[in-house]
Amino acid sequence: MKFLVFILFLISLFTISLGSFCGKYGVPFSFEVLPDGAPVLGCAQPSCILQPEDGEDDSEFLTDDNGEKDGFFREGDRSIKRSKFIGGVPKFHANCTGEFNELTCNKKNHWVGGIEYIDHPRQP
Repeated sequence: MKFLVFILFLISLFTISLGSFCGKYGVPFSFEVLPDGAPVLGCAQPSCILQPEDGEDDSEFLTDDNGEKDGFFREGDRSIKRSKFIGGVPKFHANCTGEFNELTCNKKNHWVGGIEYIDHPRQP
């Protein structure tokens, strides 16, 4: 029995969990929990993040059974066109995988975060 539990534990470590994320051109700025327990991730696009010229949006938000997304971008952030270079210095972009595959930061100036909605039966 202990061996089976150990195997299940190992399998759960290697399982890739997909969740909502802001993409490589956005950063999380808010987190809200609705009265029903559903999380909402708020994303923003700060001026130091390069917005792609083709307007590609690689952010992903999960949708619940009612069609409601569990995340959003701050109003107006996506419509602002920014210069790629300011003062000769290229702007940054976040290099995000969109998966929960890191538990800690490996390097300086890295961060780890994410939200995953798990719907499970509630007990009284």
